[in-house]
This record gives sequence, C-alpha cells and structure tokens, in this order.
Amino acid sequence: AAARLVLSRRCRLIHAHWAFPAGLIGLAAARLTGRPLLLTVHGSDWRLARTRGGAAALLFARVARGASRIISVSKEITDYLLELGIPGEKVFTRPMGADERIFYDRKSSPAGQLRAGLSIISTRNLLPLYRVEDVIRAAAETRERLPGMALSIAGEGRQREELEALCRGLGLAERVTFTGRLEPQQLAERLSASRVYVSASPAEGTSVSLLEALACGCLPVVTDIPANREWVAHGENGLLFRPGNIEELSACLVRAAEDTGLAERAAARGPEIVARRGSWSGQLELIDKLYGELMTR
Repeated sequence: AAARLVLSRRCRLIHAHWAFPAGLIGLAAARLTGRPLLLTVHGSDWRLARTRGGAAALLFARVARGASRIISVSKEITDYLLELGIPGEKVFTRPMGADERIFYDRKSSPAGQLRAGLSIISTRNLLPLYRVEDVIRAAAETRERLPGMALSIAGEGRQREELEALCRGLGLAERVTFTGRLEPQQLAERLSASRVYVSASPAEGTSVSLLEALACGCLPVVTDIPANREWVAHGENGLLFRPGNIEELSACLVRAAEDTGLAERAAARGPEIVARRGSWSGQLELIDKLYGELMTR
C-alpha cells in the first residue's frame, strides 16, 4: 500500500520518522519503488533497540542500513549508528529544535519580571516515562527552605489524576498548578515567566522541551544523562542530578533558587546555545539540503 501511494503521487523520496514502525514501512516502499529513504531517528526507537536488543535491535539496524541518509537527534544516537557500521557520511546529527519564532526570552515583558520568585516549570507529558512524580516529591522536600516556591506542570497524560492526588497528599495543592496542554505561544510565555525548568526523565534522544526552555532563558535542572549533557554543563548554564535521586534533585532546586549568578548565566547562554545548534530553522535547513541531494541522485 505504501509503495502504491509513493508511485501514485509521484513521490521522489520517502522520509520516515522513527525506525519503527514508519521506518520499516518506508524501507519496504523504498525497495519496491527505487526511491531514496531519509530516516529521522528520534530516540524512543533507538532506546528500544539498545535496551531490549534481539528483534528490536535487528530491525533498527536493518532500517538504518537501508536508509540513504539518516538524521540523528543526538550525538549518543549517532555514536550508536556508527557502532552498527553505518558510514559516517550518511549520518547527520541535528535535534528537531525549538521554534525560535515562538520560543525566545521575554525578560523585558511583564511576565518576565516574575523571575524574581522561585517559579519552577515542568513541560513534560504526564506519563510514567517522564517521572513527573519525582519533580513533585522534590518540590515537597524543598518547601521549608523555599517558602515562595511555585510549580507549574504544563502537560497532559494518563497520570494527571494520580499526580494531582500526590500533590494533595504531600500538602502541595496550593503550590502546584496543573495547566494541561498549552498552545506553543502560551507555553513560551509560561517558560519566560519561570526561573527554573525541571525534567526528571531518565532517558532522552534530545528533548525539544529542554531546548524550548533554554531558548526562553530558563535555568535547566535536568537528569545527568548523555543527551542532556550535550546542552547543559553542571554549574555553568544549569544543574544535573542522577535519575531517580530525589535528594539530589531537591538540592539542585534549592541551589537554583539561591544562585543568582547561575540563573543569570543560564538566561544569557541558553538562547545563544539554541540559536547556534538547536533551532527548528536549523533542522529545516538540513532537511532541505538532504531533500535536494536525494532527489537529484
């Protein structure tokens, strides 16, 4: 069916996001039609192949080897692809990126003035993978030292009722706001009004949520994993903690509140980092370049 669609619409290339299932379908269509395949590896597909091995690893390798070009969203994923024997000239490393037309630091706006208080924001979906419960528990541990702390949870998912109940049980109901899913413009304004962005996810490709927070000048407090270390240097433009370590996360939140110099460095460097190597426009430029190369083969 995919091959018929490619031929009927006279497609000149196939671009699949994630190695499976889309990559498998794209590879089959590419072989049947003779069209080139561009594959974007986001993270969940690579993580499944790396952690489960077996059939998942074999399928991932098959799609990667069959693709004409690959866009990898992080250096860690690129290293894995190279270990599989994928030629380096076939792999391009670039995150999906933050849309700089929407996500930028609004310090001069009235909302930006709210940075003076300890406003913390989480923008991850309310799913087990992102461990938003760790953020809530850490906030509970810091409330005595940070009486002005307020946490916004801007996301949606099946854990919402469970997490709201956790907040009530920990006595945080008045300090935590569940906004639900926000439109990009609303989310950007919330980020710019927040001093600290926090994520407790133990695994990432490259988190677009993190890039959006950096672009808006937030001080990132994120897990100490390779994907985050590509963007955050501990004590320089953010803080890192070991995944699942509530005590370390709590200590990072306290430091984020008290270290004004660190907050100022993060606000200055974050937008620069994203503009240089983490923008959505940069991703579009790469896609445009690869489309041009593949369609003239």
